[in-house]
Amino acid sequence: MYEKASAANVILTEQQAIKRTARLERLPVHLRLGVTLAGMRELLSQLPSDALEQVNANIPLEPIFRSRRRASPSTPRTRLSTATSSKS
Repeated sequence: MYEKASAANVILTEQQAIKRTARLERLPVHLRLGVTLAGMRELLSQLPSDALEQVNANIPLEPIFRSRRRASPSTPRTRLSTATSSKS
């Protein structure tokens, strides 16, 4: 009787593991990193006390805009000036 109960627990545990694996596979990759809350707390405790200030100090004050389209190397770069663009 003791052996049957033990075998049933092992099967139940295997079934639970299969279900858990299936649930985890449905999660997005960034949520499957395997970091527990305790692990995250440990990582956070290793940060310096002024970590937030350090990060904020490195944020640029002026936005950086980049063109989505790059000119090909054969395309000459020209500047527009008001003198050439305003013909009366």
